[in-house]
Amino acid sequence: MQSSLVSESVYSTQELSTHGSHTVDLSDGKRHPPSSLNLTVATLLVRPSAPPSPALSVTSTLVGDVAPPKAKELPDVTDFEAIKVLGRGAQGVVTLVRNKSTGLCHALKSVNVTKLGAALYIRSLEEQDVLKRLAGIPWFVELHASFYDRKHFFFATKYYHNGTLGALMERGRLPAPEARRLAAELVFVLGLLQQKRVLHGDIKPDNLLLDSRGHLVLADFGMARCFAARRADAPWQGLAEAFRADMTCRTVGTPVYAAPEVWYNEVTPQSYPADVWSAGVVIFEMLCGRLPFGPHNIAGHPQERCQNTVRRALGFPEELAEEVDDDARDLVRKMLQLDASARPTIAAIKRHPYFKSM
Repeated sequence: MQSSLVSESVYSTQELSTHGSHTVDLSDGKRHPPSSLNLTVATLLVRPSAPPSPALSVTSTLVGDVAPPKAKELPDVTDFEAIKVLGRGAQGVVTLVRNKSTGLCHALKSVNVTKLGAALYIRSLEEQDVLKRLAGIPWFVELHASFYDRKHFFFATKYYHNGTLGALMERGRLPAPEARRLAAELVFVLGLLQQKRVLHGDIKPDNLLLDSRGHLVLADFGMARCFAARRADAPWQGLAEAFRADMTCRTVGTPVYAAPEVWYNEVTPQSYPADVWSAGVVIFEMLCGRLPFGPHNIAGHPQERCQNTVRRALGFPEELAEEVDDDARDLVRKMLQLDASARPTIAAIKRHPYFKSM
């Protein structure tokens, strides 16, 4: 992959409104009481073609005698001071950084495009498209800026000091009321994704951040698909992959959280029920303190892990018979149906008796 991949770069800022809060209502997802705050989202729109021009140029129309504002310089990796590595994934490294000018901390994801094949390069562009589509919604990680230095894509997002749901669950299973609240938030987040026609593709505790009030914030859209009604409206939907509305044949996700249809057959289309399965695994783990179909270190190819899931019956620990109620068990069993078409819709999950007290 050549590093000269950018022909046009436009730095834009957009004032958006978000809301902080205390509780969540499954019917509308509102957090109460809300408090408004403004944020500026900076995005670098990247289009692959010829090498980048040496200087940034922004064209605008004069209004009366008022000259257009000067274009703000794009961020650069040298604007940030590295503090520590937060995580490493298949597509890149996430580092906690401090902006040298503002002193603010960010999570900076870097993706080495020189090591990516064409499909993964396109996927990096698609991650930017997804973050733009979800901008301003407090349930999703806030993108502050994205930029490019010929070898890497960078995504600078808000840093959430409370860490991840995965880190929280390292202490053990969650109390039943806390698990129910976070499960309700996760279901609502999935509903928002479907409204925006986004398939996340990697729902797991490590990708669920906790904000300052302990609410979930979904992060890491490197595996996400951003659907549209027509291929022309979705330029990053893949290369040779046949276009089907809201469907993908891409093999994505973390094996122990991925739905069977994702790993069992690489040509089987997947859609939103794949995220429902992953959410079901997360809810089981919150309730029981372990994974439903075996540990993280199951040996073998991902398809072998999937076959292990298919062969094993879903069972809850006997020692938790009183802690995990019948409604919770019923919901998880429905969400972990092997047949994707048999899994409940988001609307049906919201109506489930498990959430009647929410």
